[in-house]
Amino acid sequence: MPARFLLLALALACGLGLLAVRAWADSPSAPPAAAPVSRVLVIATGGAVGSHHPAGVALGAAIGAALSAERGITVRTVGSTGAAESLGLLHAGRADLALVEALYARQAPFHDLRAVAVLWDDVEHFVLLRRNAATGTVADLGGLRGAFAVGRRGSAAEGSARAILEALKLDARGLEPVNLDPVPAVQAMLEGRVAGAAIPASPPVPAVTMVLGQLGPQGVRLLDFTDAQLEALRARQPVWHRHVIPAGTYPGQDAPVRTVAQPTFLACRASLPEDVAHAVTRAVFGNLDALREAHPALRALDLRRAAADLPVPLHPGAERALREAGAIP
Repeated sequence: MPARFLLLALALACGLGLLAVRAWADSPSAPPAAAPVSRVLVIATGGAVGSHHPAGVALGAAIGAALSAERGITVRTVGSTGAAESLGLLHAGRADLALVEALYARQAPFHDLRAVAVLWDDVEHFVLLRRNAATGTVADLGGLRGAFAVGRRGSAAEGSARAILEALKLDARGLEPVNLDPVPAVQAMLEGRVAGAAIPASPPVPAVTMVLGQLGPQGVRLLDFTDAQLEALRARQPVWHRHVIPAGTYPGQDAPVRTVAQPTFLACRASLPEDVAHAVTRAVFGNLDALREAHPALRALDLRRAAADLPVPLHPGAERALREAGAIP
């Protein structure tokens, strides 16, 4: 599909989704998967704050544009409060696809969770007021006293922050976790109400840009993870990998930041028909240019990493599509 037509579809999709919909019916009376009949495929995107919902809407438009013409399938996107609720919708059969962080997927309450493809990395940004950054690594959180923003309650941000503190056995007894989204968190930093914030997102993150732009490198520090800290994380949860934020990504950032990341991926149930999973995967990686223009997080879409660091098995339909595209041997 020409990029200009897909971009129009993406724009239209942002204004849709007002109708109530139900997820795919996995029942014996459902029509054959290849039949060109009208059906609904529901994508649970995530919370309105951050990348997940707008990027999910863009993905839904791309997938819908392809599947509507080829298979008579209509795609709808539904928001959620975060990965936990999205997984719940998927488990309950109220969604067919969901944008999920790998760490949450490893703790999924059901065993038939499958992956379609990696979408982007959620990169850990541990932002700390410079006066508290003795080593410049995440070890500075050990023994820190006072308020520290860890994301919305029940969010993937809160979950990953707690998992990192626990895996690294950092002394967090004096740490007071505060549930704030990224922008309110850095506003609280600017006002001196919190010592720092954990913000997992695809860089550049506007909230991190804001706090570094106002306080500068002399007032705030993006914390590194040492190789030993990364290995400790991977020993507990192997979804983590090294991510280097290049110098110049943020105001006054003169050196690369060696942090860690986990993949956000498109998840489904094992019962999703194989031909549909195959078509969804082809729709995503067949429209890379338009998707990368549609949302900054989707610029990270990379066929070479489509199956990297996944916490659950690939769906057979997605695996076949990625094998055909040369992403996996």
